[in-house]
Amino acid sequence: MDKNNLSENLMHIQGQVSRQLSKETVKKLIHQSHEAKKQAYCPYSNFRVGAALLTFDNFVFTETSNHCQQYDKEMTVWSMDGTKSSKSRGPQHKCLSWGEANYCCNVENACYNLGICAERNAISKAISEGSRTFKAIAIASDLNDEFISPCGGCRQFMREFGLNWDVYLSKPDGSYVKMTVEELLPVSFGPEEVSIKKVFDISIDY
Repeated sequence: MDKNNLSENLMHIQGQVSRQLSKETVKKLIHQSHEAKKQAYCPYSNFRVGAALLTFDNFVFTETSNHCQQYDKEMTVWSMDGTKSSKSRGPQHKCLSWGEANYCCNVENACYNLGICAERNAISKAISEGSRTFKAIAIASDLNDEFISPCGGCRQFMREFGLNWDVYLSKPDGSYVKMTVEELLPVSFGPEEVSIKKVFDISIDY
């Protein structure tokens, strides 16, 4: 990516503002994060986490939702000889009027550091589908006495895509605390710092 495209993308992400979601939307998002939690693969920690990510688009794609209108979505397929054709993704993509959501769970590994958190799983899924800007993410766990909080790595992962979008930290009873990415990771390092002017030769006379 050249500098001009990088700058345009950064301006787009920086221009995001935290949008007030309706109570019904928040309730749905938190519910889906708890549904996603059921699919967690965590045989080592037994600590289930689910995440539901709401993008700025107007569709939902998931294999588990059963209350939405189905639709076919075209995807581009490239063959070995370089020719291009279109193919339907089929009915696993379903429409919701309140926004597009990805929801995912944590996946552990016997080599512990290879596991991936639910939050990063959801964001990576959204990125692979072409999304770059997000309204909110809801996070769920089995903790009953406190709200689930994303780890430092997930906070940095979220921060890559803006500071002013919402994170809903929930409990199994559906109660939640809302914070922004900036509140979760203040004085952060992000894409903007990569593009600013740098000094490579430092004078010893200081």
